Amino acid sequence: MKKQTLSWRNLDLSLRLRPVNECHVEDLISWMEEERGEEDTPIADEVPLVVVQVGATYYLCDGFHRLKAFERRGIDEVPCQVEKGTIHDARLRAATANRDQTALPFGVEDRKAAARLILHDSELKFKSDSWIGEKVGLSGTTVKKIRDGIDDAKVDHRKGKDGRWQKVGNRKGRQKKAIDTPKSWADLATYLQKPITGFEKRREVWKINFDFLILSAFRDGIPADELKKDAKRLQAVAKQVEQTPIVQTS
Repeated sequence: MKKQTLSWRNLDLSLRLRPVNECHVEDLISWMEEERGEEDTPIADEVPLVVVQVGATYYLCDGFHRLKAFERRGIDEVPCQVEKGTIHDARLRAATANRDQTALPFGVEDRKAAARLILHDSELKFKSDSWIGEKVGLSGTTVKKIRDGIDDAKVDHRKGKDGRWQKVGNRKGRQKKAIDTPKSWADLATYLQKPITGFEKRREVWKINFDFLILSAFRDGIPADELKKDAKRLQAVAKQVEQTPIVQTS
């Protein structure tokens, strides 16, 4: 990554996601005139445009309004922050550039356009909906709806935020092993005689205890005083959980 000046005429503008906001351009021109006076060269501390160099092509990813302001002021050489990468890097950079900006942040439609840019990419489309949503500022559900409308974006496998590949439509890997909910305190005591594996198993047992207590109250209409007694029994169960051996797994 390096800072350098480039002619705006040599920049590829194909990754622009929204129309130019004329009011914002005029505000930028006014700011430039105050900072520069009549000079036609960029000032040293000016925020550079973000450019990704892919081979001999320089893709502008962030700073389209600043570029338009430079152009209207007749300034050819503009300050740029140049990063070398692939076309995939350039598209991702353009899609995420304005997500957290305060001057002229992306609106909902702009964020959707950013998601489409990612989903049309031959490599990035394999990312999960939640991963893409996190990058552009949308929910995974919204990204899924956008994906469903793009034929090229429909894939058999996707790569999640954890870096693992998952077959689309197969959620078995994400689900916990089904457990028979105890139907009585005796069943629960029998279940707790089994060794439990690590912290996740502890949480699972706690959930079973809680579900059993609440569901039994609704199912059998247990009075409040009886429910209190069950709560005390649950405390005894918790103590038993603490004493249950942990199976060490690799």
